[in-house]
Amino acid sequence: MSMGLPLPFLNSKAALHLAVSVACMAFTLAQAAPIPSIMPQAKDRTSMAWAEGFPGILPDAPWNRLIQTGTYSMVLNTASLQVPHLGPVLDGTPAAGSPSPAELELTLTVNGRTYHCREGGKWSRFTGPRLIESGRFMQRADVTDLVFKSAEGERLNVEARLETVAWADRLALIFAARPGLQLIQAGDASFGKIGGGFGLDGTNHLEIPHDPSLDPEQTRSSEQWKNSSMEIKLTTAQGAMSLRDRWDQPPGETWESPAWREVSLAFNPSTFTAEEKNSPVIVKARAIPGSAPCPVDYDP
Repeated sequence: MSMGLPLPFLNSKAALHLAVSVACMAFTLAQAAPIPSIMPQAKDRTSMAWAEGFPGILPDAPWNRLIQTGTYSMVLNTASLQVPHLGPVLDGTPAAGSPSPAELELTLTVNGRTYHCREGGKWSRFTGPRLIESGRFMQRADVTDLVFKSAEGERLNVEARLETVAWADRLALIFAARPGLQLIQAGDASFGKIGGGFGLDGTNHLEIPHDPSLDPEQTRSSEQWKNSSMEIKLTTAQGAMSLRDRWDQPPGETWESPAWREVSLAFNPSTFTAEEKNSPVIVKARAIPGSAPCPVDYDP
């Protein structure tokens, strides 16, 4: 059996030939092995910030929340719920001809009457525009206390919020709402959900005598809606492309708090095409116990 000489015993030409062969082999292997699609790429990044500084400190700054990823960017005005910009980016700058701006429509129909979202809630410590999660691969935020009004200016008693969830290559808009609670009224006008309630607003006192109107199921403490629906719609400039989602209340049912209802859009902002899932990350994992693979979905 012949034995190979250790590297120190090789002459300079042989050592050089060996080094070149190893380098070429490594280069060939690197070229032949593609980077797995699940591995993070340079464009797999997200960021979120106020476009011109935080308006809570800078009084002249607009409430424009900027989402920037490696493939698209979006600006949402949290005060008006309008979208001044939405479109793909190339080398960190908006692509020419990108669909900017876009029109966002949030609609509620209650008891057959239509209400449109006119503004977002004002910023406070706990409400209005809020940051939920922020990291390299995902940005999540929302705006609470949305204001809905009819064409005649009547304001709807509703608790509603709009959530944005941004990944590097897709964006989800989630519109959630439920009927608002009624204000406490003085006297026996406030019964509560199960009856027997009595409203104290500082101008009256409690009296105990029995009253048949205090029996259960007389009055509810929240709005009761029928023949209702809710819709979210996003349209690009000049109405070239549009996405929408809608929920309709089943006939005969009553919608009241605390029942939340949601409609949402999940799409690729670079192509403005709908996505079936909010997240592209689906991996296989082993079930415990056992070895049968089962899908693990990282959707929110």
